[in-house]
Parts: sequence; C-alpha cells; structure tokens
Amino acid sequence: MASFTVSGWPSELPYDSQSYEIPDTKAPGQTAHYRNSLNNKLPIPRGNPAQSVATTYECFEVTLKRHPQFKCLGHRPILSGNVEAPSTLKFEQEYRWETYEQVAQRRLHIGSAIQSMFNDGVIGGGDLQTVGTWTINRPEWQLVDLALSAYNKVGVALYSTLGRNAVEYIINHSEITIVFVAARNMESLIALAPKCPKLRVVVSLDKLSMETEQRAIQVLKEHGMRFMNLSELEDAGKSNPLPPTPPNPEDIATICYSSGTTANPKGVVLTHWNLTSSAIAFSQGFTFRSADPNVALISYLPLAHIVGRVIEYTGFLLGCRIGYYTGDPLALIQDCQILKPSIFPAVPRILNRIAMRLQSVKAESSIKGALLRWALGTKIARIQQDGYVHHWFWDFLIFNKLKAVLGGNVEYICSGAAPCVPDVLYMLRAGFGCEVWEGWGLTETCGAGARSFPRDPSAAGTVGSVSSSVEVKLVDVPDLGYSAEDKPNPRGELCVRGPSVFKEYYKEPELTKQAKDADGWFHTGDVGEIDSQKRIKVIDRVKNVLKLSQGEYVALDKNHLVGLAVPELPEFVKLVNRVQGKNIKQGNMAELEQAAEDPAVKTEIARLMDASAKEAGLQGFEKVKTFKVILEPFSTENGGMTPTFKLRRKEIETRYKSTLEALYEESS
Repeated sequence: MASFTVSGWPSELPYDSQSYEIPDTKAPGQTAHYRNSLNNKLPIPRGNPAQSVATTYECFEVTLKRHPQFKCLGHRPILSGNVEAPSTLKFEQEYRWETYEQVAQRRLHIGSAIQSMFNDGVIGGGDLQTVGTWTINRPEWQLVDLALSAYNKVGVALYSTLGRNAVEYIINHSEITIVFVAARNMESLIALAPKCPKLRVVVSLDKLSMETEQRAIQVLKEHGMRFMNLSELEDAGKSNPLPPTPPNPEDIATICYSSGTTANPKGVVLTHWNLTSSAIAFSQGFTFRSADPNVALISYLPLAHIVGRVIEYTGFLLGCRIGYYTGDPLALIQDCQILKPSIFPAVPRILNRIAMRLQSVKAESSIKGALLRWALGTKIARIQQDGYVHHWFWDFLIFNKLKAVLGGNVEYICSGAAPCVPDVLYMLRAGFGCEVWEGWGLTETCGAGARSFPRDPSAAGTVGSVSSSVEVKLVDVPDLGYSAEDKPNPRGELCVRGPSVFKEYYKEPELTKQAKDADGWFHTGDVGEIDSQKRIKVIDRVKNVLKLSQGEYVALDKNHLVGLAVPELPEFVKLVNRVQGKNIKQGNMAELEQAAEDPAVKTEIARLMDASAKEAGLQGFEKVKTFKVILEPFSTENGGMTPTFKLRRKEIETRYKSTLEALYEESS
C-alpha cells in the first residue's frame, strides 16, 4: 500500500496489527490488555502536536494564540420569523463568523458575569458550581461552555429528548442555580421553574416577545428567581471583567446526563483531562498538516451528547471553523452546501438515508443506473485493495456531483453511536471520495474506545483499533457463551481503562462501583471481538439494552412491559375479528397469517401500543416504530424461553435475523 501522511502518525500504518497486547497482562477469564499500536504509553498519546494540552480551556487556547484571526464560530443569521416558533424561521444564505479572538472576548465577558454572581452569592450553594445550558447547537452554546472552562465552572447540558420530567430531575440533581436557555425551550423552563427550588437565574439566549419575557419575569420573580437576556449578562461582564481562573486537568468539566436505562438519567462526571485526552486521540489521523483557515466542521450532532462535544474540542485543536446548522434537520443539506464542511460527523441513520438514495439510482435499469453500478464497482474494488478512494474518471463524471450534496469539500465522514452496515460504508467511501471512519465509545469513555485507521481497506464491519487514549480488554460472558478463549477470535465484554474514562456517576457511589472495578476498568456492557488484524468488532450487548443510531438508549424490558399492558395483543384472534368484522376460529392459521399482514390490523396494533407507551411515559425514541406479528409464541419447547420463563433473546435474534433486518430496512 502507498504511504501517506497523517497528523501525529507515521506515514506507514500497521494495518495488519492495529492494536497490540501488553505483555504479561492476560489472566483467567479475560484477554490481555490491548492498546493502539501507535501508542506505547498512557496517558499522553505519542506524537500529539499539542502534548501540553490537558484541559478544554487549553484546547481553545492552542489556536487562539497561534491564529487569533482565524474564523471560529459561525451561524446563518435569521432573516425572518419568530424564534419562539422555530418552524417559522428563515435564514440568510451565508454564514456569519466570529474569529477566535472575538470569541475569546465574549468568553471573558460571559465568564466574568457568571463568576461575579457566584462571588456575590446570587447563584451557587451546591456541591459544585454547576451551570445549565438548554438549547440546540449554536454559537452561544459553545460560548457559554468556553466561559465555564475559563472560570473553572461545571457545565450541565439539558436536552428535550429526555422529557420534561428528566430535565426537572437534572436541574435539581445537579443543583443548577443558573441556566442559559433558548427561546424554543423557554415555555418549558417557565413551567419547570417552580419545581426547581435552587434555580436562581434564567438567561435567555434570544430576544423574546414582550409577552413571553414579561411572563417569564413574573413567574420567576414569584419564586425568587431573576430573568436576564444574554446581551444584558455580557454587558455586565464587560463592565466588570475578571481574570480567568483556568482549570487543572483533574477538575470536573461537566456532568453529562445519559438517557440510560433507569427511571432517572445518570450523571456522568467528566474531568477536563477525560475530555481533552479523547479530543487529542480523535485529532490523530487527520491529514491537515497545520492549522488551515479553510477547514470547516459542521455542528449538528447534539452538544448535549458527548460525541458532539469532543468533536468540537477536536476542531479547536485543529484550528477549524465550526459552522452550526439552523436547527432544522431537513435543512442540513442546505447548511452543508453553504458551509462546505471538510469534516462531516454522522450517525448511521443519516448515512443509511444517503446510501439508500444511491442504492435506488443504482437499481435503475436506465443508463444512469448502469453507469453508477459500473462506477461503484470499480471504486469499491480499489478501496478493498488498498483503501484509495479517488478515481479520476468516475469522480469527474459522476461522484463530484454527489460530493456537492454536502458542499463539495468533505474529506472525512466520522460515524459512531451504533454500527453501520459494511456495504453502506464502502458505498459512501466510493461515492464521496473521502475517508469514512467508524468508531465506538460511550459517554463514560468520552466517546473514546476504538476508531478505524485512515485508508484501512477492510475496516468496514469493525470499529477499528483501540483509541490512543485508552486500553481495552475482553472479559468472559459465560451466560451468552462468549469467552476470551474463543477461536478464531477472542470474544467477551469490552472493558475500558485510561485517561478518557469517567470519574464517577454523580451522587451514585454504588452505581459507580458496579460500573468501574477496583482496577479502574469500566465494564461497558458491550460484547466485542478482536479480529486477526487486532481490530474491535461490537457484536452484542450484555444487558437487554439497545443503543439507537441517533445515540439514545432503549431498555427492551420497557417495551416488553408496554406490550404486555395491551390486553388485546395476546388475544390476537379477538382483535382480528373486531377489526375485520369476521369470526375466525383460534386454530385457523391460514386466515390468521393473512390477518397478521392486514394493514388495518397492523394499524390497530400500532394504535394500541402507542397508547400504552404514552401511558407508560415512553419518549418518542423508545416507542416501537415497525413490527411483525409472529403467531407462534416463544416457549421452552421452541427455544424462545428458558426453563424459568425468561426470553432467550440471542436465540430469538438468530432465528428471526432476516425478519429483523427487513424491519430495520423498513424503518430506515
């Protein structure tokens, strides 16, 4: 394979052995410890150009000091519409930018105002000096976060997909006394405020209507709280600037609440070194030789989730300009065409949609379909040979048009959150002529765990080598039949240790002990396999939990209970007869099988399950979207249940593999 240069890494990458075993670390019931083959020591990733960087404050300072006039944060200004009704908004056709120097000034003003309020006792009083932010991705989110890191405060991100009750829980659990909130969330916060006794100051990131602002002022005042606009807060900080008090690496940077699987979200406590070590690891492998003012990153993956945050810290290390989407997923393509990003973070669901459009054209019997099949076949064959993603003829004739969909400049597509289908990855590498990296990590590991090497010809189907900021081992899972001694490849629960692994669960010492053992290993609950090239494959879950392609977790037991709560589901014959107006007998399998595919029957089942899910308080992402009626109940006789009447999910998954794949395709 031809050599090429990547930031902080040698020109020749060890594709045949991407992770290595640390000698004398293998023990009964587990594998040896694995580290990235290019990183022979922890905690500092070898070859990192910014080895002195150990806090998120310093991530930003690297480029601020070197290139203060580089563009930093950008957005598309609002042309018209009401910020309290996002669907009415229209935006300019260009991005407006603030430089690193301008952002640093606003960081100082916001941070000074926050620090003054803590100094004066207006806010504070909890175990930590926590500050909440409730908004979609936008420059102000990052401005507040940068201010918090400059003055060593703890950020807590709030997000609507958890549900209003969860937001209330997070505010109270983390003892937030000041929260920055977008107009679209202001009504919800006004409703929650009376239930949040420690909340003292609410700062609006937008100019509200007079009616909404007056109502906010009145409700908050009744409960001893103060309302401010961001401009008012910035003016206060500008009038009374205070020197930054930068954090130490082991200081807490954020409490990142995970949707998790329990009744209440878990607060994952992350230090500055946790976050920064992950950002340093992620920055390795990019071909940007030095800070380039033209390198752009599109920000749309929620900053309340860990991956979005780490990617932006990486952007600061690389000297990127970060352009924020408008908040409308349907306008993301337009945002990209205006911004022309170099780095496009993604989740499998988005990549699957792009691939499906390619696949539909590829399947056409027209000349266009034939040409696309020929072009994709040629490029994918080359990728599988040596990882090279360009072809002078086919790129010119076909693929440059596809690349223009995302602006024309994309060099890296970075996917995570859930596994991506290998065929999709190959198709995207060929179609966009760029690197498509897949990675694996969790909130508790700051997104670090594994990531594919650049130009690895056979990376699809794996999540790559061990990240350079952690080490990994596999531990036997006898209940599921996975062992470190399995042949040809060891299998077991993925355990992670290193600088990127979280400090603790906030106020949950027992949960922390369950997740992190005495030696510092975090037991992820994911089951992995180490292949012959020492790459990781994620193949299963230890617990009955699924991680969706957008990054949320769903406890399958919740859905099971919702289904059991619908009395008509076990009585399928009665349901069918009611919907169809027939009198089918219980044993008439032919008619029941036909009824199972009847759209009217399926619509009624969906209605009943949706009502049950609503009654149980499930969020939208937890609800069943597609299903198939299986007439044969799970039992001990057919292998679907254990003798103690527990579901054998592994056997069920294997038995209905093709059905599940078809349902997944349907839901995409």
